[in-house]
Amino acid sequence: NTLTEMAEACIQNKWQYFGVSDHSQTASYAGGLKEADVLRQWNEIDQLNAGYTDFKIFKSIESDILSDGSLDYPEEILKGFDFVVASIHSNLKMDEEKAMMRLINAIENPYTRILGHLTGRLLLMRDGYPIDHTKIIDACAANNVVSYMVVAGGAAGGTGNPSSSTNLGGAGGAGGFREFKSPVTPYTASPLEGATPITVTAQGYPVVVGGGSAGQTC
Repeated sequence: NTLTEMAEACIQNKWQYFGVSDHSQTASYAGGLKEADVLRQWNEIDQLNAGYTDFKIFKSIESDILSDGSLDYPEEILKGFDFVVASIHSNLKMDEEKAMMRLINAIENPYTRILGHLTGRLLLMRDGYPIDHTKIIDACAANNVVSYMVVAGGAAGGTGNPSSSTNLGGAGGAGGFREFKSPVTPYTASPLEGATPITVTAQGYPVVVGGGSAGQTC
């Protein structure tokens, strides 16, 4: 769908805003945006926003975390986004030291606001790379970065894999995100329709849990 179509759908559902987060340029397999594409998208967003009074489109990107922990665009591009999601999508076979270096560098980047699927795990198919979860959560808290988990075993918008106790795909699909403020003690989050409840523990930090498309990582 076009930006206009997506914005109109959001407005019809009485949403006040939505963020556009395409993949970044290194993710060519996913149609990642080159710098020229980003600028064209920004121009279209500016034109659309100029016509809205009670609605806003936010400029975002899911930027690849590169091998040295840097993000996938130069500073002059990064600073133009309203928020940046930083995620590792390549070179997943690494030890804890390498993984932590990449993640911490990305978290400490002043333009990172959200850390995506931090372990690279592919549910029922691939183990994640080793990390120190406590240090990652502490680094996110110190740098005002939100971490999210995408938990899905089925196709976007489908019922998912009923054998997966952590499947939140189903009715939520790629847009089924919910935010839960996790207390210090574990608690069971209310799931999306048709999904099995999951337990969330995050030492008092906010956690975002959402449904995603087939093959999403967490």
